[in-house]
Amino acid sequence: MVKESYIEENLKRSENLVTLMKENQLLLAIMESCTGGFFSGFLSSVKGAGQILVSSTTVYSDEAKIFRGVAPEVIQNYGSISMQTSTSLAIEARKLITGRGLGVGITGRLPDSHGHTTHVYLGIASSNGNYASYEIVHQVMVGSRFVNQMRVVSELISNVENYILENRL
Repeated sequence: MVKESYIEENLKRSENLVTLMKENQLLLAIMESCTGGFFSGFLSSVKGAGQILVSSTTVYSDEAKIFRGVAPEVIQNYGSISMQTSTSLAIEARKLITGRGLGVGITGRLPDSHGHTTHVYLGIASSNGNYASYEIVHQVMVGSRFVNQMRVVSELISNVENYILENRL
């Protein structure tokens, strides 16, 4: 079953990320849109995630993004689905943490069963003032929206883990 394999993979990746963050004494705050809470949901399913997970917010609409601190000009100039918006979400999420940690912002467009192009943007803001942005693009993703969310969440978790390792946080 495709769904179960992605769920198992995401659970294992989540365990690895939570362990890595605990070992490095990092906290995490998340603002996610197109993943609808699945990114933080997988992390929160790991025993001990409460030691690292400070906040998780689903900011699906433009109004919610603006309410959470994204400047209206960012959305007007670059769009709700953009690298700039994901970075702004990450920076705003990071403000919820006192001490060492990461803010994560996720926005994008996931296909439905018709197989449209996927564009997902991940922003990461760290306590040392650095930030990074990633773009995940798949030309054609076939399957239900749920399955596509699971595929993307797997990549998002890996990108956050790689960011921590590459930046020696």
